[in-house]
Parts: sequence; structure tokens; C-alpha cells
Amino acid sequence: MKWIHYGFLMAWIGVLSPAWALEVEVGQSYDDLNRGYADWRSTYLDGVRKTADGKTLYGSVRETERFSLSDRELLAGMYYPLDGRWTALAEANFSPSHKVLPQWSALMQIQRTFGQGWGVHLGMRHTKYQNDDAIRINRGNFTIERYWGNYRAAYTFFANKIEGGGSPVSHAFQAAYYYGERNSLGMTYAIGSEVLNLPPAAPAYYDVRSIVLTGRYWFAPRWALTHEVALHEQGDLYTRKGIRLGVRYLF
Repeated sequence: MKWIHYGFLMAWIGVLSPAWALEVEVGQSYDDLNRGYADWRSTYLDGVRKTADGKTLYGSVRETERFSLSDRELLAGMYYPLDGRWTALAEANFSPSHKVLPQWSALMQIQRTFGQGWGVHLGMRHTKYQNDDAIRINRGNFTIERYWGNYRAAYTFFANKIEGGGSPVSHAFQAAYYYGERNSLGMTYAIGSEVLNLPPAAPAYYDVRSIVLTGRYWFAPRWALTHEVALHEQGDLYTRKGIRLGVRYLF
């Protein structure tokens, strides 16, 4: 079954359209949880391909283990330039097992660039969890960002709505530094409320606070290393410390 998933990913990003600049990344992540919760693990395969007419196709296959439960997930998306300033984004993911991960979700987003490096994003994601009863969640997002020189800064506001629940909000602050031809370092700080699916309980929102450090380093023309280090406080439930390492190849 795993190789069928890999074949789906490669068909999406490689065969469905004439394109160039195919990048594939394989990696693993590990998260240590305190207060007696089992550690998290995941293995993933990502692919990104830019077409000759400016579109970007991407997809991923992921196998995870959370709270001693194993899940698989497929994701596919596309950036579609509408003109010189407008870009549409469509993304969908599906988990055939969905023990912890959502059964499926879909994102639609529009992006607009302005002068002097400014830009805004506006989107909506609909997510369905399937435990004993189906739980549906809508999450809107608004981002304002600016690029200048080798730097990017952004702020994102998230508004959430869960069926039969409240409407919590969250905030994310991002900063990135781009150096060399394709290398980057980034940091994200997030605070607010986030949904957690912890079977057998139904998905619910918990106060969270997290900081994530990311990087990508091209050590050869076709090879790169990627990394992520994260600290995540899930309310009073647990603190999660994670690391992810990946290897990326440019075809």
C-alpha cells in the first residue's frame, strides 16, 4: 500500500503536466512528549515541480505514529498564477486510516502582491475528523507579509469554528533570512488555540504556544539538507520537543 501512495505522488507532480525543476525530499521526524504520552514519529516523501507556465505542483506522502496509533496521509496542491499580482492556491489531503489525523481537509486561498515587497493572503480550510462521530472544523486565515532584501516577515491571524464548539483564534509570527542562491533560515512563533485529536476523545481546542526553527542548505548543486527544531506547549496536557531532518534532490 505504501508504494501505491508513492506512485500517486510521483504521478501528480511528475507526469500530469509538462514541467521543469522537480525537487524530491525524503525525511523523518521525532517528537518527545512528557507526562507519560508516547513519542511521535513520522516518515515522509515530498515533491515539488514548477511548470513552464509558472504553476507549482506539490504533493506528499506521510506515515505517522502518534499516541501509539499509526496513520497514513496523502496531500496534493497547486499554486496557480492568475496574473502578475494574483495567485490562487488549492490544496487537499486525505488519510485512509485517520485514527489521529483528519479524515480529509481542503484549503482554498488567494494571494495578492503589492509594491515594495508587500503581500496578503486570504484563505479558508475545511477539515473533517472521523472518530465515533464526524467533527467538522472551518479555519479562516489572513496573512500580511513583506519581503525586503534577503528577508521576509509575516503575521497570520487564524479564526476557527468547530461544530458545537466555540470560535477560538490564534496568531503566527514568521521571520526568514535567504542567503546564497537557495538557502534559508526561518523562525515561527505561534500562540492561541489549536485543535487536537486525542482518541478516544473527540477533537477539541487547547491553548498552545510554539516556536519552530527551520532551515534549508544546498551543499551541492542538486543536493540539500533541511531541518526543523520545534518546542510546542499543548496547554496543560504536555510539552512536545521535536526534530525533523530531510534530504532534498533536484532533478
